[in-house]
Amino acid sequence: MKKKNQKLSKQRYHIVDISKGLQDIAFKRNAGKVQYEFPGYFDFCYPRVDTKYYHADAQERLRHGGFFSLNGVHPSAIGQGLIAFEFLKVMKEAGVVEHTNLDWPQILASDTLYQKPIPIMREPYQNKQFAEFVIDRLPRRFGNLTQRSQRIDRHASQKFIAGNQEGAIDCGGFFRCEKIGRL
Repeated sequence: MKKKNQKLSKQRYHIVDISKGLQDIAFKRNAGKVQYEFPGYFDFCYPRVDTKYYHADAQERLRHGGFFSLNGVHPSAIGQGLIAFEFLKVMKEAGVVEHTNLDWPQILASDTLYQKPIPIMREPYQNKQFAEFVIDRLPRRFGNLTQRSQRIDRHASQKFIAGNQEGAIDCGGFFRCEKIGRL
């Protein structure tokens, strides 16, 4: 990039460091102290958008999540808006745009997971028999993946039910299933 810019009369190539933005917004990586500077509109949003796995309670209230969609990989409408915001900040520095304003009320309104939370798989987490049924059938469903996959036992089903503070569940170590109901 530097070589290309040196050949021109002014800086024409810029880097949008999405990696840094994602690193700063990461909840676990920052031990719960998110470093990302959200646009001002987010100061008045509840619950605060974060990178935790999507979780809505039985009363259909969003408890955490918002940046990622249900699969925990692809950004939601809000996440895509924040990525666009990162591009706008660099474009403003380069003099391409005058402001970094986005229509945040519209972006949040368009994110149905944020606006109309759905309680996902609440019952299985409260039903020990169902959890054991699922855990017992995983090796049959996925075959002999590894030696470790064969070690799913009652201990793993207890972990499946108990989970940890942030809602993640370790089911024997060869995969992760989250409280959003993915298996």
